[in-house]
Order: sequence, then structure tokens, then C-alpha cells
Amino acid sequence: MPDKILSDTITYNTADKIIASVGGKYTDILSAPDRKEKLNIVVTEALNHNVNPAILTAMWVAEASAAAEHDDAAFGYGVYGGVNRYPGFNKQTAGGASLIRKAVDNVAPYNEPSGENAWTRLFYNYVAAAMKDSYDEKGYVSDADEARYVIIKRFYPSEATCTKSPIMMPGSVDGTKAEVIKRINATAGGSGTCSSVNLEARAGSYSSDLDEITVRIWKYNGGSAPIDSSMVLTVNPNCTEVIKAIFTDIYNDPSHPQIDPSQTTCAASRDRRSNHVIGAACDVNADQNWCAPNCYNKTNNKIGDYWKPGDESPNKEFKAWSEGYDPRSIGINSPIANAFRKHNWGRGLYRDNFDDMMHFSFDGH
Repeated sequence: MPDKILSDTITYNTADKIIASVGGKYTDILSAPDRKEKLNIVVTEALNHNVNPAILTAMWVAEASAAAEHDDAAFGYGVYGGVNRYPGFNKQTAGGASLIRKAVDNVAPYNEPSGENAWTRLFYNYVAAAMKDSYDEKGYVSDADEARYVIIKRFYPSEATCTKSPIMMPGSVDGTKAEVIKRINATAGGSGTCSSVNLEARAGSYSSDLDEITVRIWKYNGGSAPIDSSMVLTVNPNCTEVIKAIFTDIYNDPSHPQIDPSQTTCAASRDRRSNHVIGAACDVNADQNWCAPNCYNKTNNKIGDYWKPGDESPNKEFKAWSEGYDPRSIGINSPIANAFRKHNWGRGLYRDNFDDMMHFSFDGH
């Protein structure tokens, strides 16, 4: 999300505008006289701090504190040991607004993680446990189903995205200007969104306007020690540097993560919705990191042979059906997965009832 949205005091500067836009059950909840009275306080305090009332509203509603029984425990200011150490809805709302202001102004501790956008810095520090853990594990604070993200998406459907990685299509797709260039770059910072509309907008089949890069790898050697080697990848020119950085991190890991060049690719002529057609995705060790519908049930309709990360994965639910170990299988927190995550590339996990274990892309698609 662009930083300027957090300080937008024009678009949603009244309770009525917020109620009209939030939609669904939230419109009904906030329309009730006593809730609208509280919403007016939220709007007022946000404007007093020169921050966006919609952001403060999303924080309030997402935490269930829009309900009357939470009026004395809003914005994380709860009751501890039987004593409310920060009593009063007005005071708590002002406190919440001040934290948004700190993220906008890049003030400690809301200046960390360094280099991240204001939304990430806000929630990395505001919800110290859950969203900090998400960032440390996945590289981002907001999943697509995270409550605050879901609500702010109602206010800013195009600008609120699941990823911040900049990406553009190459200039042509099969010789034709791609409408998807506009669709991707119309979102915040040039990043793609997680909506099916944007996926369907990826026009064309296979682009000729791609780069070939050479990366160092530890090549799989049939069960023996891996071989110091290299391979060529075909990638989106706007992904060249980040893919080089990812594979450099993989190569430099002291465990020498093993890659099979015959099973690893970036650009490919696939379904038009895939990021492979624009060279903005990588399949790594495909046969050993299957893509299977309902993977947990081991259905036969799959691509690849298996996924056997063994003890690489600390997740017992994954271990239960991995049945063994192959060094080419990529564990959830393995060096390969962590390298992509570090550079804000998502993995094809939990996608429409299937898991694409081989797949990494700039927006997770």
C-alpha cells in the first residue's frame, strides 16, 4: 500500500463516507447510533493526527472493538491484572491514531523493519506477536485474509495489495502490447494484486521480450555431494536483479541447497493466468516439489512426483504425509524457501485447494 494512503485525510473524512464504503455487516454495525457516535470519535482523532480515518477504522473494526463491550479496550489498550492502564475510548483512539502517525513519520520503533512501507512498519510494531511473526516467517505482515487487510481493501480495492514487489510485464507479449502492463502498474508501487481480475488480465501466451541470466547453483548429483555449477534462467527483465539476488542467497547458504537444472525454470508457455508467461515466477526442482490438488489427501491429479522435505519442515502436518526425505524437496523454512521469502516472493501454498510446492513468484500467483 502506498505510504500516502495512511495520511489521506480527504477521501474518508466523515463517518457517513466510511459507513457507505465499508459495506456488508460493517455498514449495519457502524450505522447503529451508539456505534456511529464512536465512529465519529475515530474520524475526529484520525484527522487530529493527520492520518487516514479509514485506516484507524479498519484497526478498530478488525479487532472486534467496534462492539460496545470492547469500548474500554480499543486499539490494543486492554485490561491487565484487573486494571485498565489506559482508560477511555477517546484516549485509546487517540493512542491508535498516534501510532499510525509514527509509522507515517518513520519514528522509532515504527521505523523498523528498515526500508519497508508504512503499512508494514505500522503492523510489525503494533501487533507485536502475530504480525511480527508473520513478517519474520513470510516476509509480509498481512495475508489476504488478515482482518485489517480485508477491511482496508474495502476502502482501497486497487491500492491495498498482498505484495510490495515491483514488477512490470515486458513491452510485448507475442508482439502485442499487453493490457496487463496497465493493470499491474496501476496498483501501488507497480505491484500486482492478489485478485482474480488481475490474474485474468495477464494477456497473451509467451513473451519474447525476456532476459537470460546465469546463476550459480549447487547442482544435484544423484545422491552424492552436490556439484558447484551454474544454470541459465529466462526471466522478466524487471525481475533480473531480484532473481539473481535470490539465487545468490541460495548458493551462498552453507548447507549447499541442491537444485536440479532439468527441473527448474522461470519463463514458460503456460496458462495465460500464470506468472510464468511473463517470466515472473520460478519452479524449482519440479518433480520433487509437486503441485497437487488437495495435497493433504494425496489425490492422483498432480504435477510432479512427490514432496519429501523430511526434517527440513518443522510443520508436523506437512511431515505426516511427506514420507521420507529428498534433498531437492523444499521445506517450508528451508534455505531455498527463505531466500525467496527474503526478497518478498510468495510461494504457491494454499491456493484454491491445491499446493504448488515448486512455485515461487513476485505476487504469490
